[in-house]
This record gives sequence, C-alpha cells and structure tokens, in this order.
Amino acid sequence: MDEIAVLGGSGSVGFGVVNALIDKKYQPKVMVRDINQFKSLFDDEIPGPITAIQGDLDSNHAIAKVCEYADTIFICFNTDYRYWSDKMTAWVSKIGDLAANLQAKVIFPTNMYNFGTTTASPINEEEEQNATTQLGKLRIAIEQKLVKSALTGSIVSLVRLPRLFGPASFDYLIEPLFYAASQNKSCTWYGDLNNPMDLMYNMDAGKILVNVAESHHANDAMLHVSGYSNLNPEKFINEIYTESKSTVSIPTKLMKSWKIAFKSIINTNFDLFSEVLYQFNSPYLLDDTKYKQLIGEIQRTPLIEAIKKTIEWYNKRQ
Repeated sequence: MDEIAVLGGSGSVGFGVVNALIDKKYQPKVMVRDINQFKSLFDDEIPGPITAIQGDLDSNHAIAKVCEYADTIFICFNTDYRYWSDKMTAWVSKIGDLAANLQAKVIFPTNMYNFGTTTASPINEEEEQNATTQLGKLRIAIEQKLVKSALTGSIVSLVRLPRLFGPASFDYLIEPLFYAASQNKSCTWYGDLNNPMDLMYNMDAGKILVNVAESHHANDAMLHVSGYSNLNPEKFINEIYTESKSTVSIPTKLMKSWKIAFKSIINTNFDLFSEVLYQFNSPYLLDDTKYKQLIGEIQRTPLIEAIKKTIEWYNKRQ
C-alpha cells in the first residue's frame, strides 16, 4: 500500500482505520466533512503524518484530490438510513467506478442486514442472502455495485462486521448507554437482555480492515469477523455502569413494543431500524473461520479495557 485514501475519517469505522494506519506508519489521505471536528477526535492534534482533506462525497473535485494515485481505498463513510436508497448507493457506485479506473483495492466494511431472519448462527460467508427488509435489500444492492466494479479493474474486499463501539463511535443504540451511565441514569435497550450479542471495539475493527488491505489473500473476498464471545446486552451494559462507577440499581429499561411502534411512526431512522429488531431477540452472530484461515488470528482488546478507553474518550468530550 503506497497511496492510501480513507473516505470518511470521523466516524466509528474511519476513526479506527485511521488510528490503525498511524500505528503502522502509513501516510493516508483522509476525506472529512469538517477538519476541525476531525482534529477534535484526537484532542485537537492528529498524531501522525495524515493529510486531512475537507470535502463531501457529492464533490467530484474533493474525491479526486483524496483518491489521486490511490492504490488502496477504504470506504468508511455512512449516512442516515433514510438516505441509503439514493445517496449511499450513488456514493458507493461512484467510488467503485473510480477504483476500477485506478485499478485500486477497495476495502468496504459492511454489516449483517443482508441475511434476514436466518436460523443460521454463527453466519458464514456461504449463507444465502435473502433479506426481506428494506435495509437488507439496500445493503445487498450496495455490495453488488462494488463487486460489479471489480469486473472492470478494481479489487474489492468486503468485510462483514458486527455492531461497533469505542472512541468516535456515534452508534445511536450504543452511545446513549455510555452517556446514561456517566450521568448516573438508567438506559434503554430494545430486545432480550440475555440474547447473544455480536459486538466489536472499533479500534480492533480498524486493525482488521488494515490487515485485509495488506493481504493479497483477501483480494476479491468476502470475510466475516466476529466480536467478543459469550457476550450479551446485560453483561455489556453492566460492565459499562461498573466502570463508570454508576450507582443505579437497575440500569436497563426495556422499551415496550408499543413504544417502538410509536417511535417508528415519528422517526424515519427508527422505522427502518425496527425492521431488524429480530437480531436483538435471537442469536445473530458471525463466523470468522475464513478470516482466520486467510489472514490469521484476531487480536481483540479485552472487553473491560475497551470499555474503559471508550469511557475515557467520552468523558473528555462532555
């Protein structure tokens, strides 16, 4: 990897990738919407030789500036669910075409929406993608656009990840757990507290994505990567409250089905999220056997350490 472009450096995945690249002494170009906001994620001083370029994905000029001569492109941007059908699809298609022209390698982190209410768990790369939800179908279409670009010159590595938490991770389900604990208030969860939960620390995810980019074994491959084993929402939330030194006796409130239905009516994002609530009430885990065979063992930050680092990061910004 000589010329690296990271499209989206301020979100959960992008922040993890940028930190992993810094650790390995790479010098990427990073596209961000707001350079000052990006710097604030690093306590106002970026700790590495990064070229941060302000711009957005509707600007061909900004994209060209970031991706000029790139041999490796990390697609780390995302947007609200309600924009997936037009903006997200168009952006990914644009980057896929650009990567094909550059004959570059594209690393695209994706999620588990593709599989619908499958009974397979853990889910491997051969599982049929028969999503019935709007989000699942859109995710399949987005991935297919990238795969199509590989037929005309690019190399595409799709990496399916579980839900992420960590510094700069603004997940609308996970982030409120940390803030509630820091304020000594109870939090809300949306499914079975004892249901097995696939969750990953975003800094580990960044390292995994960089490992995939470095490996020729991952060229034109789909790889699944799992999170912490033997984890459920109750354990995760209790650990957050313990490390936050919260004194709330019952930290978690479960949102009742009628409230979920009501929120779905008034909030478009929540309406789309409610389509995938099945993942919160039955086991929905990823099988990373193929990743281990092609790339190697996965080094995960111990859960308590990851939670502590996340709390420290959030506390600095309250």
